[in-house]
Amino acid sequence: MSRLGCKCGHVMGSTESPSPYSIYVYCESEINNAISDNRNLKVMDFLMNWDEVNGCKKQYMKRKEEVDYWYCTECKRVYECQVKIGGHWLRVYRKKDVDNSEPLDKDKLLSLYIFSETYSDKETEDNPDILLSDFISNLHMAYFITKDEKKVYAVDKSSRKLKYIYELEEDISSDFS
Repeated sequence: MSRLGCKCGHVMGSTESPSPYSIYVYCESEINNAISDNRNLKVMDFLMNWDEVNGCKKQYMKRKEEVDYWYCTECKRVYECQVKIGGHWLRVYRKKDVDNSEPLDKDKLLSLYIFSETYSDKETEDNPDILLSDFISNLHMAYFITKDEKKVYAVDKSSRKLKYIYELEEDISSDFS
C-alpha cells in the first residue's frame, strides 16, 4: 500500500483495487518491443512483467529507474514517482485547456500509450486472454509527448481532435540522477 499527497491537497492511495489513482504510461517503443518479442503476449502478463514464453519475470518498461504514475482525480495532475521505499515524485504534469491554434506536428513528437488501472482491470476481467496488441488498438485516445518531455497531447482516435494537453509543472528528476 502506498499514498501520495497531491499539490491540490487531495490524498491518493493504492488500497483500492483497481486504484482510480493508478495509470500506466508506456512509450511506443516499449509496447512495440514487447509485442515483437511475443506476439501472443497477454495484457495481464505485460502489466505484471511476466514473460510466459520464457517462464520468468521480464521488465517491459525501459527507464533510468523504475517509476509509477499517479493520477489525481480531483485536479487531474499526473505524477511520475520513484518505485522504492522513501521514493519521491520526479515530475508533475498539469492538465491545460486545449488551444486549437497550437499546431500538432506528429513528426516532432513521440507516441505514448496511457491507460488507467481501472480500464485495464475491466478489460482483462471481461477477457483475461486479451492480447496486448488488441488491447492497444482498442484504446480510444492517442497520446504524444514532445521530445523534451514538457508537453503531452491527447487526441481522440475516432475524431482525430485534440482533447487536452498536459504541461510539465515541476521536474525534480535531475536532483535524483
